[in-house]
Amino acid sequence: DITFNSIVEIHKNITIDINEKTLTGTAEKFFRVFADVRFEKGNIVNNTNNGRCVETRAADIALELDNVSLIAENGASQPLTIGGSGDNIAVNINASEINAGKYGYAVIVFNPVQMNIESSIVKGWSALYFKGEDNSLGSAGSVVNVNNSEITGTNHVSASDPTNTFATIQFEDENVTLNVNGDSNLGAYEGAGG
Repeated sequence: DITFNSIVEIHKNITIDINEKTLTGTAEKFFRVFADVRFEKGNIVNNTNNGRCVETRAADIALELDNVSLIAENGASQPLTIGGSGDNIAVNINASEINAGKYGYAVIVFNPVQMNIESSIVKGWSALYFKGEDNSLGSAGSVVNVNNSEITGTNHVSASDPTNTFATIQFEDENVTLNVNGDSNLGAYEGAGG
């Protein structure tokens, strides 16, 4: 296992075989991706408050997660962030888990993305969060295909916070296509109300 004490920026096309180990980041933003990157076989953890595990930062790139767990469970975390300012971003998630804990956003999309989620688990306060234009292009034009996967959220409304109506899948932009196929399960964590 390896701990990184700073942000890791990737500017060249690369495959990172984690080799069944755990990579832990101590900076709020861990891996910032500016090129085609494939992560495989291992865990990427960010235990900082509001931490991000992997964040895209450029247009015209492809990101692959194959047998990888992204875990960031403290505060309003964002384990997978489609950020920066650009489009033509492709993301393929296969046999992986993205866990944002009780109050985070497992996958948050600030820019148009073509995403496939296959045989994976995506969970957090909001599992999939499609943002509108806000210092980014917004998620309009995104196409997300979910196949044989579990998409769950805590998104409960409590008596102490009756105004929180966030969804497991939250849309704040138009023209986002979500296709759910196979034996996929969409819902809330056991014990979440609303």
